This record gives sequence, structure tokens and C-alpha cells, in this order.
Amino acid sequence: MRRILIFVLFLALFSCQKSEVSKTNNYNFEVEINPAEQSIAVSLQLNYIHELEPTDTLTFYLHENMKIESLTCSKLKSWYTDTSDIEGLSMAKRMVFVLEQDVNKNEMLDINLTYAGKIAASRSWGINQISPYWVELSYSSPWYLYTPTIESMTFAGNVKVIGDYKLISNANISNGNNSYFISTETPLNDIVIVVSNAHQQI
Repeated sequence: MRRILIFVLFLALFSCQKSEVSKTNNYNFEVEINPAEQSIAVSLQLNYIHELEPTDTLTFYLHENMKIESLTCSKLKSWYTDTSDIEGLSMAKRMVFVLEQDVNKNEMLDINLTYAGKIAASRSWGINQISPYWVELSYSSPWYLYTPTIESMTFAGNVKVIGDYKLISNANISNGNNSYFISTETPLNDIVIVVSNAHQQI
């Protein structure tokens, strides 16, 4: 119980809310987590707002084990992965989008992708992993697509967990039978999912 309480306090401190934001990235997703197999499958829709100067190339991060099943993006000409080291983010790969024309500052692109893979644990309890006992996912994992500048975001999505587990998050949660809906209308800087078969009521 002490571990869960500490983590809840951690979410309150570090999942910073961003106020007075007129435009922000928005995520919608369907997620299935299988702790026994240490795997995740994601269908993701991202309304990405470009906050930098015009460019015809965009770089995102995603976990190195994620296999892309489908990908579409406004203005997309081609894309490729770059697996060279990323400082402080050993589990990530770069996904580089080459666009047909520049995306302008404050312009929105619609990105849709589905992917799946394993985020295996190196030990029974630990951070940034999926294990049969403890699942902890955030941008440090990274289980969802995001840019190196980590812009604020709103999000909403369903998270299905295979097995008898409970979920906590840095967002609002409503739950059904092993299925949870997490969402926020207040921009945050991360999408945190923590799943355990040993949660206790606090």
C-alpha cells in the first residue's frame, strides 16, 4: 500500500497541468494490455499541433519494440525509423515523418496509427515496464507517440487489461469489467497508466 500511495503522490506532483492553453495536442486511443504476456496493443489518433517553425520533417518518439501495423498522417510523403541512441530514453526509437510540404506554425495534422509490441520487465517490480505483477507506462516507456519537446495534451481513451487488475492514472477514470476510460480536458504533459494485481483501497 505504501508503494501505491507514494506513486499517487508522484502523479500529483509531476503530471503538471497546463492552464490557459488555447491550442493543444489531443489524443484518442484504444489500448489493450496483457500483463501475462508483457504486451500492449494500441490504436491511436493524434491531433498534432505544430508549435515550432515551418518544416517538412517531423520527429516523434515511440518504444523501440512497437511494430507499426498502419499509419496515416496529413501531408505525409514517407516515414522511417531511426534507432540511434536517445539520451535519457534508452527504450525509444525515432519515427521520422517526411511531409509533402511544410507544416506551418500552429497548423494541425491528423495522425492515425495502430501498433503492438512487448515492453518486457527486467524484474518483478520496477518502472517503465509491463510485468505480470506491475505495469507502469508513461512517456519514459514510451508507449504513445510524442515529440521530443513533450508538448501538453488532452486525451481520452479506453484501456482494457487482460486479467484481474486495477488501474490508476494521472487523469479521470471510470471503469467497467477490466476496462477503464481515462480522460482529461485539462492539458497535461503525460499519459500515465499504472496497473497492478495488488492495489489496496486507501
